[in-house]
Amino acid sequence: MTVHAVDLSDGDAARDLVDACPDIDILVNNAGAIAAGTLGDIDEPLWREGWDLKVFGYINMMRAAYDQMRVRGGGVIVNVCGTAGNQPAADHVPATTANSALITLTRAVGGKSLDDGIRVVGINPGDMTNERGE
Repeated sequence: MTVHAVDLSDGDAARDLVDACPDIDILVNNAGAIAAGTLGDIDEPLWREGWDLKVFGYINMMRAAYDQMRVRGGGVIVNVCGTAGNQPAADHVPATTANSALITLTRAVGGKSLDDGIRVVGINPGDMTNERGE
């Protein structure tokens, strides 16, 4: 097994990672660290930092891997979206909107991807106790 330490908030790094792993059969997008807070709590730079990793990281990985999978005739993309996309929380606005965007992205791409032999699915894990949840 090879480990690639990559900052997925950098689009070029995400694309380079997929180029370094040209035989991806299954891509699992599960990155994210979005600050909790209300609409007024989180300033634009912090909001963008979280979205660059979670939302645009997923988008960049999906775009690069999808192209390779399509050429090879198939594959699977799994997006771990987060339950906040379906259970909006006023005290977690950046994460709620990011997860909602990823759910919609997954549905939009997945609704057509089978034509290319690619399954695109999303999972929304339930609440859990950790440093970010109660």
